[in-house]
Amino acid sequence: MNEKGLKNFQEPVGKVELPSKIFHTSREQSSEKSKMLVSNSRVVLGRVILEPGDAHPANSHNDEEEYYYIVGGSGMIQLGESEYSIEAGDVVQIPAGTCHGIRNSGKNPIEYLYFGVLLNDKTSC
Repeated sequence: MNEKGLKNFQEPVGKVELPSKIFHTSREQSSEKSKMLVSNSRVVLGRVILEPGDAHPANSHNDEEEYYYIVGGSGMIQLGESEYSIEAGDVVQIPAGTCHGIRNSGKNPIEYLYFGVLLNDKTSC
């Protein structure tokens, strides 16, 4: 863990080192619960619960950076070609374009909050 308590799973990208510790959303699984809390042209904030055994397939977003806060549960997250364990209290940063997916390999639901930031905002003052 680094000085901020984040686990680093990613090599430096260019000159910036971005910590990664994982999770993502899906509204396609029948036993998954998801609720959009805030959505506008710049940000998305939501809450997701994945039941044991549920998974969200790998995907990526070229124009959006995502952050996850794992509220409860445990499981596995894919970042690029690697897979890592996640648990309550983990914070994840997923840079734009990073292939990512998640599966609940635990015995309890995984709950997480996600925050997406659109990088190509064309609005102005």
